[in-house]
This record gives sequence, structure tokens and C-alpha cells, in this order.
Amino acid sequence: MCSTRTAALLLLFAAISIPSEAVFPMMSEEVSECIERECFDKVVVCLEQYGEDLTSPVKGCIAENCKGPAIRCMKGVIQFIARRSETPLISTEAFEHLLEIVVEETIDSFFHCFTYSDLDDTDQFIDCLLEDLLNRAERYVNMLSLVTGTPETGEVWCWLKKGLRRAVNCSDQTDDDYDAVLRHNTKMETIFNREEYIHCYNRMFKDKKCFQMYARMMGSTPAMLTKSKDLYICIINELLVATAAC
Repeated sequence: MCSTRTAALLLLFAAISIPSEAVFPMMSEEVSECIERECFDKVVVCLEQYGEDLTSPVKGCIAENCKGPAIRCMKGVIQFIARRSETPLISTEAFEHLLEIVVEETIDSFFHCFTYSDLDDTDQFIDCLLEDLLNRAERYVNMLSLVTGTPETGEVWCWLKKGLRRAVNCSDQTDDDYDAVLRHNTKMETIFNREEYIHCYNRMFKDKKCFQMYARMMGSTPAMLTKSKDLYICIINELLVATAAC
């Protein structure tokens, strides 16, 4: 039993650490911890039933048993952040409905790629996740176009597909050391400056005071600051190229 539980812990760690930290650091950290609490025993059962190798039956079992808890965990964290929003953009009812759709589609995509991707190949997983999320989003974009009668939606969709795909390639500007330091810096902010982090998470770049926090997170060393600048320059360039193409 000891080896099975150890394998389960390692497997959970691998599954919930697949890159999203660089985009949503606090969300990823807290969702990960929640999923570990809610899914650990279920993963143990899957490993005992199908063996400790990460085979298709094991992946399928984990996806089937952990999808529900993962949805609850992600919704809980987003709701926690949203409740502290100073300027809600939409009504509570509309937000809950949108949250339900976004979270379920995102988790479905995650476990689809968890099941069918090689988890040792990060690029393959990210490509799978991006492709699946874009395919799922397309029907909602088309539905919005029909409801609002806005043909411009096609241009928006073109920009999303081209822009996101090109921007993801900018991850080549960073490396494992950068990602590790970013995760550490973010975790420190959520522990010691939690309220400031939540405030800035909601305000994004609208509050100039938040730039001090972003500087601590993404520029704590000269080397990291250089990589962060290169990353954002690359993203901006790729989005400009996508804008011109659409």
C-alpha cells in the first residue's frame, strides 16, 4: 500500500503541475492543493485497480473520478477571487452561468489532454490543451455572432486562434529555472501579501501600485527581468502579427 500511495502522490503532482502556473499562478497553486485533497484517495484506487504505470486505463480512471472534484475546486477558487473584486463587470447570475461553462469546458479539455497526451512532453500537452480549448470556444463565438448579428466576430475568432497559437510559442523565451523562480515568487506573494495579490489580480494593470508586485514576481533577479522583458516583447510582436493577418 505504501508504494501505491507514493505513486499516487507523484502522479497527482505531475498531473496538476502541467503548465498553467505561468499564466494563473495563484489559481494553479490553490486549485492544485484542492485537487490533491479531493482526488488523492481516488487516484490510489485507480492505481490499485490498474497498476502503477501511467497507462491509458489509469489515466481514464483518474479522469473519470477526478473531473467532478477538479470542477468544484476551480469554481471555488475563482468565486473566492471574484467576491473580492472591487468592480464586478457582470451580474452575479450572469457570472455564475459563465463560470459554469468556462470551468467545465476547461476541465474537460484538461482531462482530455491528460488522457491522450504524453505527460513527459510538455509541448505536446500544451498544444493539445490549446487546440481543444479553441475548438470548444468556437461554437460559443459562433453562437454569439448569431445572437448579436455581428459579423466582426469572425475577425475576433481569427485573432484568437492565430494570436494565442503564436503567443504560446513565446514560452521558448523562458526555461525551467525561470518557471521555478516565478512559482516561488508567486507563492511568497500569496502567503505574505495575499490581499495585495488578490487586489492586483482583479485590477490587472489598472493600478500602478501593482507594478511593484509584478516586479517582485517577474524581475527578482537581473536575469529573470531580462527573460520577462523578452517574453512580453515576443507576445506583443506575435499578437501584432496576428492582428495584421486577420
